[in-house]
Amino acid sequence: MNDKIDTIVAGVNRKDEKMWGVACDDSGQFYAILENGNLVKINKTTGDMEVVGDTGLRPYYTTSATFDNKAGKIIFAYSPVTGTGALWTIDQATAAA
Repeated sequence: MNDKIDTIVAGVNRKDEKMWGVACDDSGQFYAILENGNLVKINKTTGDMEVVGDTGLRPYYTTSATFDNKAGKIIFAYSPVTGTGALWTIDQATAAA
């Protein structure tokens, strides 16, 4: 990660929520998938998180996320308690997975 991203993520007001995947779109908007399955938008200035919605996914093992700017979707490497991981796409506007 670069210093700017490290600073943004370190300053996030997590409210005791674990982030299981963080992605950034071309406009610089950061998104995160929380342990409870919620997709949130992260305000880069304040670190506050705005809930977009529930993805229905409950990550358990280490995961990752990225943003597909062509498709306009978040790609999430989902790893549930069953250990049967898969790649999911998440709509950044609705949190539908």
